[in-house]
Amino acid sequence: MSTFTKGPWVVDGNVIRGDHQRNGSVTVACVLDVAYPYGRRAGGSTQPNARLISAAPDLYEALVLLVAGIESKCSETFIPLAKARAALAKAEGKQS
Repeated sequence: MSTFTKGPWVVDGNVIRGDHQRNGSVTVACVLDVAYPYGRRAGGSTQPNARLISAAPDLYEALVLLVAGIESKCSETFIPLAKARAALAKAEGKQS
């Protein structure tokens, strides 16, 4: 987790910002509307996507704590635990 941009991340329009310091913040991502051929748009996805992305540091931390808390109590075949481990591996670049 140490290589991620420090949280919390906040939504500022369509930009997700993190690592707030006295001299400013780091732009983590910019969310754009989904555009389709012939000018049609998905519409309404920018803010929900921005909110989901901005929650990433909190979601990651919560998932790490949950996995650590249930690993010793659940079998290796417990599907939610396997999915949680896979999500963490994806976030950490350990899975393609």
